[in-house]
Amino acid sequence: MIKGHIVTDNPSPTKRCATCGEHKPVALFSKNKQHPDGFQTRCRACVRLENQGYREKNGDTIRARERTRYEANTEAILEQQRAYRAANAEMIRQRRRKYNITHTDMIREQNRKYRTANVEAIRAKHDAYRTANADMIAKRCPKCEQTKPLASFSRSDDKKDGYKLWCKECISLSTKASGYRKVNADAIREYQRNYRAANAEMVREKKRQRHENNPDMRRAAHQRRRALKKGNGGEFSAKELRDMRIAQNGVCAYCRRHLDPQALTIDHVIPLHQGGRHEAANIVLACGVCNRSKGARRPDEWLHRWYER
Repeated sequence: MIKGHIVTDNPSPTKRCATCGEHKPVALFSKNKQHPDGFQTRCRACVRLENQGYREKNGDTIRARERTRYEANTEAILEQQRAYRAANAEMIRQRRRKYNITHTDMIREQNRKYRTANVEAIRAKHDAYRTANADMIAKRCPKCEQTKPLASFSRSDDKKDGYKLWCKECISLSTKASGYRKVNADAIREYQRNYRAANAEMVREKKRQRHENNPDMRRAAHQRRRALKKGNGGEFSAKELRDMRIAQNGVCAYCRRHLDPQALTIDHVIPLHQGGRHEAANIVLACGVCNRSKGARRPDEWLHRWYER
């Protein structure tokens, strides 16, 4: 028996598609109350193919029309989307969960390609977030079992969160206790040598910036090297140099003139050439004129010569 275009003789009613000419179950046709049998004349597959072909042929026109509509009704569209998500939150979660389960491999591959193509952008975004929220972000060190700020952990590209598992303090203590540096001194030196050779320009730029930002550290290192070459012993750090600048407040130790604190230079009271130690008890800050005039002489030798002149 045929009712409209539907064949009802079969156990399951079928209908002939006007496009492909095949008899298909009525479940494959969309409903249409205006049609005598209550269904569309074309099956859903044919309608989908036709729509797909139309979109491929008129893609630019469709996109321009949709963009114009979105720009003209942005607030209304966003409000409609928010209302829909709020009213169908559970359904959306279930749909996303089902999609993620059925397309796990595809999603993982897409994420991997995106991360590979945007490594620097992702890292910059994460760094900006961590910098802006440094007080809120912390990490637990499994070694000392303490929760510390991210600044207490070294960076590591191999880890998922971008930081090493142990904090810097625990790594330092473990390295000293195990004597790793002493046992592997040659391997460490070889690694550092290869790294400097492969990143020569970056190393020079970092060193230049460090020297510009920390002039006292550079001066203290230069004087320490001189003392080591003489073998006089002693230790004088950049922190002690900064404290000495604050204490003298820009006053030369010899001529008592007031200058810019950064203009004062390091002078060994008993010169290194005469066996003086490189330590705070044997160091004062003097102006450049006095330091050059004193040279490698003790104060009594220099002042006696000065007064004779």
